[in-house]
Amino acid sequence: YYYVVSAVNTAGQSANSSQVSATPQPAIPPAPTNLTATAGNGQVGLSWSAASGATSYNVKRSTTSGGPYTTIASPATASYTDAGVTDGTTYYYVVSAVNGAGESANSSQVSVTPQPAIPPAPTNLVATAGNGQVGLSWSASSGATSYNVKRSTTSGGAYTTIASPTTASYTDTGLTNGTTYYYVVSAVNTAGQSANSSQVSATPTASTALINYSSGFTSSGLQLNGSTKLNGTRLRLTD
Repeated sequence: YYYVVSAVNTAGQSANSSQVSATPQPAIPPAPTNLTATAGNGQVGLSWSAASGATSYNVKRSTTSGGPYTTIASPATASYTDAGVTDGTTYYYVVSAVNGAGESANSSQVSVTPQPAIPPAPTNLVATAGNGQVGLSWSASSGATSYNVKRSTTSGGAYTTIASPTTASYTDTGLTNGTTYYYVVSAVNTAGQSANSSQVSATPTASTALINYSSGFTSSGLQLNGSTKLNGTRLRLTD
């Protein structure tokens, strides 16, 4: 807008003053309110209440509470997803509102620590019975850092965690031959524990040896011919 002013009295009106101009500007918007941060796997979701008169926002981040902050984005809407973060690191955020008049003060600070997703349940669990033991193996779960191996003597549980290996296999020893054992495995990381795998079962048994024999003695001693199965660990010979 351009302006001039003239003076008036009963004799008339003066000439115009020199011209001036001005461009009205909106007020600097208020600082955003209700900033919230939601942790995800390698990302942080941010949202806030829109500031009256704002045309955009400056999203600012720090790894130190209270800053200093670095502006990482300037969205035109009242939300933003920060995908440039590392799981397990705590981040601090503030947001300011911007328009043609300038930038508001920062919002209140929020903090959040992104975490990996809970891993999926292990698949392809297999149990192989041995003498007093059961060998277990399964397919590795993406994102898992360890596994909980769980056992029961009742189908369907309740299960007791007996080991937490970091690899996708485990041998359960010290078992009773002839008893059926039921197993499930879950995957674990810093975000939590998966659901259990499908259940498998196995029944340890003693090893069986085949003995060939027949009766008779020769100059070199007792000769054994024929065959029989031996269960156990000892064989007694009598004359």
